[in-house]
Amino acid sequence: MPKTNNRVARIRQTPPNHERTAFPILVVLVMGVIVLGMFQYTGLLIAGSTIFVGFFGWLWWARRAAAATSIKKAPKRGKRKPRAR
Repeated sequence: MPKTNNRVARIRQTPPNHERTAFPILVVLVMGVIVLGMFQYTGLLIAGSTIFVGFFGWLWWARRAAAATSIKKAPKRGKRKPRAR
């Protein structure tokens, strides 16, 4: 009597899926990089704006101060100095 194969074929088991556990970690790391980049960009924007406004504000203030000191008072018209003859 021939032997028959009564074994049930096993379903091939896949190795444990490590991608499912790595995905939340990857999402957290990517979001951290994005948030830190936003903070760095915001800081550079604030620093650049402060330097820009400070420099041109200083130029405006210096020009205004120089214009105020260079104005000469006109002599009063009521009294004239006598001419030397």
